[in-house]
Amino acid sequence: MSMQQNAALPKRIITLCGSIKFIDVMTSVAEQLELAGFEVLRPVASGEPEFTVDVERAKAIRHRLIKQHLAKIDQSVAVLVVNPPKNQVNNYIGVSTLGEMMYAFGTNKPIFILNQLPTELDYAVDLAALEPIELNGDLTKITTNLGACRG
Repeated sequence: MSMQQNAALPKRIITLCGSIKFIDVMTSVAEQLELAGFEVLRPVASGEPEFTVDVERAKAIRHRLIKQHLAKIDQSVAVLVVNPPKNQVNNYIGVSTLGEMMYAFGTNKPIFILNQLPTELDYAVDLAALEPIELNGDLTKITTNLGACRG
């Protein structure tokens, strides 16, 4: 099936997860998914430079952003982890994203990852235990797999 919009499919919501440093890649992925008929929820940046705010303020901002993002996952039928290279790690998934994946796993949401799982991280086994569906860059696999997940 192509990534063109299919009006016969019900509206489906996908939440993107990943480092905010990948926002440009997330924007591109979101645009492709929206063309395919998905509603896409994305993480948002705090709007404040993290290195110039005090620790208590940074914790409060982070707390708010985490709560907001987990609420987006609650609204979604699935999550898509955007994981390009970062910090000399292929297909990077950080600990915050690991937490979001665990949350999705705990709420029985399918977890898709844009690229293969990273193997060089200390928590690579934890990532694999969540059994994410590796897309290898092929977003059409989301539609195929969600169709297979329908009850």
